[in-house]
Amino acid sequence: PPSERASLRQLLRSRVAEAGLGSLWAGAGPTVARACLLNAGQLGIYSEAKEQMTTLGFSGIPLMFCSSLVASVAAVGLSCPADVIKSRVQNSSGASAVAVVKEAIQFEGPLALWRGMGPSVLKLAPHTVVSMIVLEKLSAIFLGVESM
Repeated sequence: PPSERASLRQLLRSRVAEAGLGSLWAGAGPTVARACLLNAGQLGIYSEAKEQMTTLGFSGIPLMFCSSLVASVAAVGLSCPADVIKSRVQNSSGASAVAVVKEAIQFEGPLALWRGMGPSVLKLAPHTVVSMIVLEKLSAIFLGVESM
């Protein structure tokens, strides 16, 4: 029942008392790394894929669609290890990112860092396709230029 639920203030106080103030930022480093890698993959690879696919005869919406799909797979491939590390650090009781990586590789092999890549691509691909096509179209309408 709602009356028995702890408030946000109570939860924060409890967490700080139990694990310290720094525990509120557990996994912040891998989270930032993941965001950087994801965006670099989306934006950088999209531009390059678009350029390469243009030489293959693609143009218009099919060019943007295919380039976005390539960018989605690349972005997830780049960011998935940081995402796995982030999740495991946040779910651990104070383990460092380095310790999490060592343990994952030792007990599960290096591919453990890409666990969940398939669902992540399925989640990111529609977002990337829509975002890039909208970006291209709005850039053409309002700026009169190709965005990428």
